[in-house]
Amino acid sequence: MDQIYTIDEYYDGPVCGVADLNGEPHYYECIFDERNDEYSKNYRLSPITNGTFLLAQEQWAIWLRWNEAFEKGEVEASTHPALPKDQERNREIDKITSIEKSINEKDHCIKQAQFVVPQKPGWASCWYVEWKPSIT
Repeated sequence: MDQIYTIDEYYDGPVCGVADLNGEPHYYECIFDERNDEYSKNYRLSPITNGTFLLAQEQWAIWLRWNEAFEKGEVEASTHPALPKDQERNREIDKITSIEKSINEKDHCIKQAQFVVPQKPGWASCWYVEWKPSIT
């Protein structure tokens, strides 16, 4: 099992973010099936640098703080994805990581994901994934 570190988008399951593949950090992105007009079970994965990995974790912590405040009714949805005090840093991280937090067409693989739902519900819980050979 590999650990999921961030879930940058979620729709009936993780769509994209950062997770390990064989113990190394990768950006993952679900492949959209145009024919069936829905997300497939296949994901593209591209390796990322340690620097991008650390920034992705920082950005995830920013979002977790925002989500906690939002669930408590302390901030409006319009502030998404960061608390007002974190907005500038969140934008900085976006600029720095935008290239690596995308699929590298020259350096990626395709895998099927089997996600393990956390024992303790919530976004801050540890999420895991088992990457399997892709299905067509």
